[in-house]
Amino acid sequence: MDNHSLLLHWTALIALLVTGCGAPLSTPTLAPTETSTPTPMNTPTSTPTATPTDTPTATPTPTWTPTPTSTPTSTPTPTRTPTSTPKPIVYDGEWWGSTSDGRPIYFKVVNNAVTVLSVELGFGCNAKITLNLNTPQRINVGKVSVTSKGGTSSLVLAGTFTSNTAASGTLEASLSMSECSGSANVKWNAMKQ
Repeated sequence: MDNHSLLLHWTALIALLVTGCGAPLSTPTLAPTETSTPTPMNTPTSTPTATPTDTPTATPTPTWTPTPTSTPTSTPTPTRTPTSTPKPIVYDGEWWGSTSDGRPIYFKVVNNAVTVLSVELGFGCNAKITLNLNTPQRINVGKVSVTSKGGTSSLVLAGTFTSNTAASGTLEASLSMSECSGSANVKWNAMKQ
């Protein structure tokens, strides 16, 4: 039975009961009622929602563009200003002077080297030593040294050239001969003539 029929059936039954108890009742007429079909209750269900995800975004990738590079240029090398190299002092010439005991001294310089040396020694016999140097003695940085040692004599001269026209130094000499002997240790000064 459907709901509508069931309702009519109950209505008629109620009317009979009511009528059987007293005064007759008028039978009610029922207007058709609207019946509604019960709607099922919605139970909440989880509805999937969109979860944001990392979506790759197109990021512009830089492209390599060649940058013009400058061609290396040579750095100019500084030009050295020529410095004047001092000319070597030339001592060439004949030098005359005297010892501290008043005796004469003489030497000759050729190509900045002493080639001849002559000195008077005295010793009571006016001894004089003259050396012709087979190996000229170079004047090095304004200094010279002449050494001669033989059987009967020895001579050591040290000198400094204070300019290209002046020199001074020391002299040690000895002579050992039967007719003349002695020794000397003197200073000397000489000038180029």
